[in-house]
Amino acid sequence: PESTGLLFLLPYVKAGFEGGLYPIGRNSGEVLNLKIYKSLLEIPCPVDFVMVAIPAAATPQLMRECAEKKVKTVAFFTAGFTEAGTDEGLKLEKELVEIARKGNFRIIGPNCLGMYVPASKVSFTADATYESGSFGFFSQSGGHTANTIRSATARGLFFTKAISYGNGSDLNELDFLDYFGKDSNTRVIGCYQEGAKHGRSFFNLLKSVTKTKPVIVMKG
Repeated sequence: PESTGLLFLLPYVKAGFEGGLYPIGRNSGEVLNLKIYKSLLEIPCPVDFVMVAIPAAATPQLMRECAEKKVKTVAFFTAGFTEAGTDEGLKLEKELVEIARKGNFRIIGPNCLGMYVPASKVSFTADATYESGSFGFFSQSGGHTANTIRSATARGLFFTKAISYGNGSDLNELDFLDYFGKDSNTRVIGCYQEGAKHGRSFFNLLKSVTKTKPVIVMKG
């Protein structure tokens, strides 16, 4: 009951997510009335999205399985990469990105909570509301993302999507700002930034996006 994987699976089940759900673990059996698979490659159906909550050292093998399975996007709750400040963490994060590039899929994270998309009943927190609105939010901090969703929806401010993207090893602030800028359902954009990997490009993109939409930036 305390497993991290279950914490990410539970919101989909509680919300009545209409797509296929495939828990993967070391043990056979069922969880929340869903069959547990021992490997991504055992799943008989196509898989679009993978949420990772396993030890960092095991992630390269999982990424190779994602490439073989033709997964579209992988989000990493798993930490222990560049944010750890170690040579090993830096090397491991670079390896993940290289595998994703060769496998033609994208990474959100690592060290993040992933996506909240109320219209699709996608969430990383079981107490989320699934009413959609016009606010798009992206954040380097998972805690700030979860707290912003809770405090905003309690006040009647609802989201198109909210993204916790952590280290931004692949998809980063430029990708999410550009996406929300072009998303017709998003009228106001917010973000929490501890820093920008591509500062000048981010500044220039802000100048462009704010010609049509307000962008609220909280700098940590």
